[in-house]
Amino acid sequence: MSDKEIKRRKIARAVFVEAWYLKKQTVIFIYGIGTALKIAWNTVRSYMRYHYSKVRGTTFGNRQTLLKRLSMYDAKDIILSFVREPNNPADASAVQVWASVQNRGKVCIGYLSKQLAAELAPLLDAGKMAVVKFDCITGIGRNSYLGCNFRFLII
Repeated sequence: MSDKEIKRRKIARAVFVEAWYLKKQTVIFIYGIGTALKIAWNTVRSYMRYHYSKVRGTTFGNRQTLLKRLSMYDAKDIILSFVREPNNPADASAVQVWASVQNRGKVCIGYLSKQLAAELAPLLDAGKMAVVKFDCITGIGRNSYLGCNFRFLII
């Protein structure tokens, strides 16, 4: 097998693995495998890049308890999504981060940072969709507050 064929197969495998992940563990399942393959192709070929961030406001209310419960699940079972909250009295461009575990319900675990929400709110209001990938729960095993890291892109 030639080097070119080996490279082509590696890229194809990476695209299909990424598409399967998007289809199974993000809200992209609404659109189907065709959309997942297009997004996967663009991310593998570096036409689209994921942005890294963390959830803000995780110490408010019972969110620490929710994050502790989320940490008990496998990362592949956790699905994150963004929900606009235009009626928020503190910030008109607020964007909530919702977590759900397959067949277990959906809860708000916090918000995007004020700067990031100001950039993303107009895009989400215009009908764009966020593809959010859960990375990890931070602060486990230490005597500190828990947090949540994620990656996202806007399509």
